[in-house]
Amino acid sequence: MRPLSLLFALILSLSGCAALHRPAPEPYLGQFVYRYATGDAYRFEVKDGDTLFWRGIAGEELGRSGEEHPERFKVADGIYFVAWIEADGATVTQVLNFNSNEVYTTVVKGDLRSLLAGTIERETPP
Repeated sequence: MRPLSLLFALILSLSGCAALHRPAPEPYLGQFVYRYATGDAYRFEVKDGDTLFWRGIAGEELGRSGEEHPERFKVADGIYFVAWIEADGATVTQVLNFNSNEVYTTVVKGDLRSLLAGTIERETPP
């Protein structure tokens, strides 16, 4: 009976270790507000790696919103490059630095080009 209880204790301890060593969720998951020096602000909601939702909450795009399917890759720990094309044809690229809570965005639509720098405020955990 003793070897069986040791085996049971070993299995329980290993299953507990596995739970403790789950990878942390990616920092780009959650709900955020990006605030730019121009006065523009957007709320972003990212539930998975395939879809994001955004809404203009201040500035020129107040009330405008979209659902996007971005391309994303990890540049370094906590730093991501994200890009998508919006329904109106605008191409958006972002560098998201969750280590310093900074966002750098370019928006290109026809001959118009914007380069924005701002801050990231996390509203919900990943």
